[in-house]
Amino acid sequence: MIDPSSYYRGRVARTYEATRQGQREWSLEAEAVETWLRAHAHRGDVLLDAPVGTGRFLALYETLGIRCLGLDISADMIAEARAKDSPDAELRVADLLEPTSLAPLVSDLAVCLRFANWLTEEELERLAIALSVLTRRRILLGIATSRDSPVDIAGARTHVERRVHDLFSDHLLFHEGRYPITAGRGYDYALWLLRVGS
Repeated sequence: MIDPSSYYRGRVARTYEATRQGQREWSLEAEAVETWLRAHAHRGDVLLDAPVGTGRFLALYETLGIRCLGLDISADMIAEARAKDSPDAELRVADLLEPTSLAPLVSDLAVCLRFANWLTEEELERLAIALSVLTRRRILLGIATSRDSPVDIAGARTHVERRVHDLFSDHLLFHEGRYPITAGRGYDYALWLLRVGS
């Protein structure tokens, strides 16, 4: 499995968006994020985007009047995001799986895409804990799931859907729906709509 903390550097960070621009999944994710934000965000909301990567949604957040707190483990990805010059974004190098180091950060909403499938099941639980601690209302989580057992996908892996439901609900993150992105290759990749609370 690829180690994201060492992989997303240098040329990979500089060309990250350009190498994905024409991908159907990239476009569908962007449409889903905008639709979700228009339904759930309010001007002045604080949104946690982690990993923020190169800041692909910073212009959208600014247009909607959302203040972004963007975190990424890669300093090079943060540098690419800072180059977008988004004055309402606070961007920092940080590890989302270490939420105690992030206190007292709290957001109204969170977007977490292209991250969960790099994680082991133990790390996925740490992600659930972090998101439940750092987010007040709703989360949009990109995750590839399979029905019965994990499936390897391009250096990452899926998580078993039933286990993901259980794991997130154990931490008071409740599945309200999803935006399907891809399906039919032994797994489904979707953006899950999660509500925080009891």
